[in-house]
Amino acid sequence: MLAALGLYRGRVLPAVRRELGDWRLVADAIPDPVLRDCAIRSLTEKASNPEAVAIFAALAPGSTRRAVIHASTALQVAIDYLDSLGERPGADRLRDGLQLHQSLGAALAPGAEREDWYAHHPQREDGGYLDRLLDHCQ
Repeated sequence: MLAALGLYRGRVLPAVRRELGDWRLVADAIPDPVLRDCAIRSLTEKASNPEAVAIFAALAPGSTRRAVIHASTALQVAIDYLDSLGERPGADRLRDGLQLHQSLGAALAPGAEREDWYAHHPQREDGGYLDRLLDHCQ
């Protein structure tokens, strides 16, 4: 157990923090200011979530560890982003949230068809941010 903790602190956590930095650069380029703000806030305020989830990467075989870090970080960033969007007021938050969160199923299904995740959301132009997260999960 101590070996896994040492591996986590020495290799996994720094890799996750680099991934989060990369996602911050992508989030900074989101065209819509509301979506950009949600993405940046979720990366900033919820950074401990992908860091915590990455503990499982310390248990993965060395040959797959990088892929586990890559996918688990992207999935948790997507979850946190969608949760931030769901916290915003809207006309039909349930319908919007259900549509947005369907993207998580696609994240775990390589080759899944892409939908208009923002179909019921007042903002739409994320510059491909959510789809990029999904691609990294797959």
